[in-house]
Amino acid sequence: MGKERIDLWAVEQLVESGQLRAIAATLVYLQQHGFEDNLLPAVLDQLMTEIQTQGLDQLSPFPRGDLAQFRSLELAAAINRIRTLQVH
Repeated sequence: MGKERIDLWAVEQLVESGQLRAIAATLVYLQQHGFEDNLLPAVLDQLMTEIQTQGLDQLSPFPRGDLAQFRSLELAAAINRIRTLQVH
């Protein structure tokens, strides 16, 4: 995230590099689009609903074929590992 490295090697449910790319795209998407509710479970539920209805391509400004589906738990694990995270 920026210049910070997020270490996800211990998240053993991530089995494909496409999941990592999708999580990275999701983190950028979250940074660019504010969510009204700032409680993590509510944000994850809203985001995962959007991904289920609109697909992973909404995370990027152009269609990509290298993203793979992930679960909200893996996204939460990535967010929890961002040491410099500041939530407003």
